[in-house]
Amino acid sequence: MARVIGRSMAQHIAAIAAKLFYRDGIHAVGVDRIASVAGVTKRTLYKHYRTRDDVLVAALRLPTPVALVEIDGTPAERILRVFEQVEDWVREPDFRGCPHLNAAVELADPHHPARAVARELKESRLRWFLERARELGVAEPDVFAEQLMVLFDGAVVSCTLRGPLPAVAAKRAATQLLRDWLRAEPVRAYGKSPMLRSAADTVASLASGPTLARTSPSGATNATRES
Repeated sequence: MARVIGRSMAQHIAAIAAKLFYRDGIHAVGVDRIASVAGVTKRTLYKHYRTRDDVLVAALRLPTPVALVEIDGTPAERILRVFEQVEDWVREPDFRGCPHLNAAVELADPHHPARAVARELKESRLRWFLERARELGVAEPDVFAEQLMVLFDGAVVSCTLRGPLPAVAAKRAATQLLRDWLRAEPVRAYGKSPMLRSAADTVASLASGPTLARTSPSGATNATRES
């Protein structure tokens, strides 16, 4: 029997399952293997989870390396920090894409409970982008948030095949979106809004500083300014 320190047995089982599902794929991992790697009996596993699908749902609800709630700063800084986190994440040796997108692809049944969780978590990230867009005062916050979401998901998916360069490009594109909006929006509509000035200062500093990329298209490593 596994000795669990600092978390409940249910959390322990979910964490082990999450690693297995992520590394090997949902359909390749059964209850027997989860129990074995977790160091528990199947009876113990079923004491905490009624079915394998319940384990999968719990595993998908665990935090990913891109943790929105932990990002501080102005709205513009927080948006760009998300893309920095993506760049860090895709460089990890065990990166296999987004677990939520992976689940959506692997589970054909649109009514599968785990697929519903994946959709819920993606919508939560979209709402986060929408809230930042509204804080910035973007004229079309829904469209702006969708653009950021496309950049986010597109980078994560592309990086599974092509390495970290798509994440570098996504951060540049996100910065350009912010820059374009700040040029397009009439400043008089916001007066001397501290939020607007903060966003402008953030993007301006990035535009005038060293390259945003940690890796250039040629593969050379460049200096990076943290936002």
